[in-house]
Parts: sequence; C-alpha cells; structure tokens
Amino acid sequence: MTPTSIRPVATSLLLKSKRGFASVGKSENTVDTLIIGGGPMGLSTAYHLALRHHGDNVNSNDKNNSNGSSCSITIVERDPTYARSSATLSAGGIRQQFSLKENVQMSLYGRDFLRQAHHLLKVHDDDNEIIDVQFQEHGYLFLASSQKGKEQLIRNHEVQLSATAGGYCGGNGNDSNDGNGANIRLMDPSQLKRKFPWLNTSDIALGSYGESGEGWFDPWALMRGLKRKCQSMGVTFVKGYPVGAVRCHDESSSSSSSSGSGGNGRVLSVDVAVDENEKGQAGEVTRYNVDHVVNAAGAHCSRVMETLASGTTENGTKNRHRHHSRHLIHPIPVEPRKRSVFFIHCNTDQHHQSSSSSSSSSSSLLPNDNDDVIVVPRIAPLTVCPITGVYFRSEGSIPTAAASEEEEDDDDGRPPPTGNFLCGVSPPREIDRAIDDVSELDYADYELWDDVIWPALYHRVPAFGEVKVKSSWAGLYECK
Repeated sequence: MTPTSIRPVATSLLLKSKRGFASVGKSENTVDTLIIGGGPMGLSTAYHLALRHHGDNVNSNDKNNSNGSSCSITIVERDPTYARSSATLSAGGIRQQFSLKENVQMSLYGRDFLRQAHHLLKVHDDDNEIIDVQFQEHGYLFLASSQKGKEQLIRNHEVQLSATAGGYCGGNGNDSNDGNGANIRLMDPSQLKRKFPWLNTSDIALGSYGESGEGWFDPWALMRGLKRKCQSMGVTFVKGYPVGAVRCHDESSSSSSSSGSGGNGRVLSVDVAVDENEKGQAGEVTRYNVDHVVNAAGAHCSRVMETLASGTTENGTKNRHRHHSRHLIHPIPVEPRKRSVFFIHCNTDQHHQSSSSSSSSSSSLLPNDNDDVIVVPRIAPLTVCPITGVYFRSEGSIPTAAASEEEEDDDDGRPPPTGNFLCGVSPPREIDRAIDDVSELDYADYELWDDVIWPALYHRVPAFGEVKVKSSWAGLYECK
C-alpha cells in the first residue's frame, strides 16, 4: 500500500495565500505584545487582546481604545501557508468530556465561540463574507469495557455536569438549547445499540456521549476568520521566527543562578529572522522591543522558550549553556510527536451476513454481537475505542437533523451514508517519541493502520470489514 501524505480538500486551501504577512528587514520595532506562533492559539490570543483593548468596532488605523491608551500586537509565524500546522493536519475536534473542570469550562467557551463565529468574526456590519467554520455537533463517544473504565466515565461525567461556561464570548449570546453547561449523556449497552445500531456493544460496559456542543470543525476556516478579524483590529503579521532575545539582568541573583530564568528576568526584546532560501538559512533580522511575549508555538513551544532564554542580558552578557535546556530552571515539558490520520471509505452496499462467517487474521477481534445485520454508520460521532484508543468519526458536512440513527427512524427517506470517515491512534508508548526532522511528516505510519487501527475498527463496527484507505497525512501533536 503506497502512503499518501496529502490531506484531501485542506491542502489546496493551505497554499492559497500569504496575504497579511510582511517579510521583516533590518530594523528595530517596538510592540506591546509579541506573539510567537500564528496558529489557533496565537490568533485567539491576539483576537482577545485586541478586543479587550480596542473594542469590537475599532478601525485598523486607530490603535487607541476608549481610554486613549495604545496597544500594538504583532504575530510572528514561520509558515503563513500553515502547510505543517498541527491544527490544519488534525481531526479538528472539540469536546467537553474531560476529567478536569477547568478544561471543561474552557471547552464550553470554545463551543460558544464556534457557534457564534459567523457573527464574532465579521469585520464590520456590512461585511458580506460569511465565515463558516463548519461546526459539526455530532458529539464524542467514549466507550468503557471494564468496571474500572465505567467508574472513570461516571466520575468524569459528574465533573462535566458541574462545569458551566466560564466566560462570555460576545455576539448574540448562547443560542444553544442545552443550557450553559455540558450536554453529556451516559448510555448503557442497550441504549448505545439503539442509538448506534452499527456499533458492536458485546464487550461494552458504558458509553459517554456528547449530545451537543461536541464534534469537529474546519480549523483552516477558523484560522482564516480569526486572522482576517485580527487584521481589521490592527494586529500586525510577520513571517519569521525568533533567533535570540535580550532579557533583564538581575544583579542581586547569585552567580550560580545567573544563567537561569530567575537571574535574567523578563524578555526585553526578541530578534526575529526570515527564511530566505529553501535550506531555511536565516536572512535579515529585526529586533522587537517588547512589553510582553506570548509563546504560542504549540508543539515547538519548548524550543522557542530555549531560544528566548539563551540570548543575552541587557548588560551584554551571554547566557551560558546556549542551545541547551540546562539554563531553564523550569523547562516546558512539551515535545513534538507525530500523529497520523487516515481518510477511509467504507462500502455502503454490503449484504447482510452473519458475523460468524467473517474471517480475519485477528480472530480474537471479530465482532461477536450475534447480530446478522451489517449497518454502515450514516453519521458516527468521534468514537474512542477502549483499550486501543483508536478513534474514528464521519468526514464531511452532514446537517445535525439528519444525524440520528435510532432504529425506529431508519426508513425515513434520508440520504444514504457517504461511507467517508477519519481515523487514527496514538502510537504505543514504547515507540512514541519526539521528532526533530519534519520530513517524517511526509508520510503516515501505515504499520499503525495494519496492526492496530483496522483490527480495532472492524471489531467495533462490523461494516468496517470493507474499508479502503483513500488518503493519509501526518501532523504534530504537543505531548508532555
């Protein structure tokens, strides 16, 4: 099987334009906030800072808020095409099913933002461009196959229901019909089978399903909308990357700690370079004098922190141990790891057959549901299988009203399933590692498909016995 590293649809969009980014030259600038990383986190940070200082209707040439104070914001992004962006190469999911209350609250805010993005990201009242982030609220489905897993889902559910949205993202308010909190439902095997007749529940103890507010969206559309909105509020975009910094020197610190972050204090300026050739050799450098620096470099945030810490102090003294993390008292425990995504198509014209007549080299993973009907999912939530952690979800835009698959509604004239799905899994811990060579992202790990993903898919959904990989790609994931 020949690996394909190009994501369908998204790649053609990624290469559309570099508009809004300006190459830096030999100069020195002063900004209030320098954000390193122009992905969703960097863009969102810039949006909310600009909104707080300028208000929603500020003119791009007016950098004063109602109090007359100024706030300049610059985003530095190495690749404005986002060809290697973690976000655009991900499955684009959002969920509230966490075990930590703060995570649930942040996700609830994100849910409300996505629902209102068409309004929040309008540049002005007469803006005719519609920002459609394609928010598909088809849920997450976590499955437990043991008593321990069942108890964990129940504990998580209690946390999820106790959380409410921690903030208000503006616009017309929350237009949901599920209140202000998470809409998560625990389901026993019989309820799961009724809701998802395609699901093998023979070894399932409990499921946790997000009935609304969870699902997936188009990361590229969100980033494009945020960038456009930020530009309208005066945010500057620069194509480049940090190569050094100047930090405050603390004379009172001991010599043993003078090379640490405590001895050198906050960042005073950041040197930003531009790639000028295919080898990535640094071109001209611009120094940005800053009040604040935001590290929004995602999977590369630890390397950015090392760059900021390994520069010079304001008295010209170079930090020792340059290019090593030893000078960081508290290094960021995040590293870039590879994650592969597979776009598959399931045969939607399968004959009804007994699962016992199927054959597989992994016979222990055969469905044993005693159900003679092969059902292809019309719409599958992002389903996380127990034990293996394999996930899958439907791919494509499907109206929420057409998503129900309960058995009593099966013959209502709705269109047949498309058979298109995304799937993937985190590599086993013993082989999961940080990568330094981005060329490893040129191909997906098909060993994971053959050895882990497909057997798990076939066990959980008998119809996945007839699937083909149509495309695949790999991106980075920030991992502790």
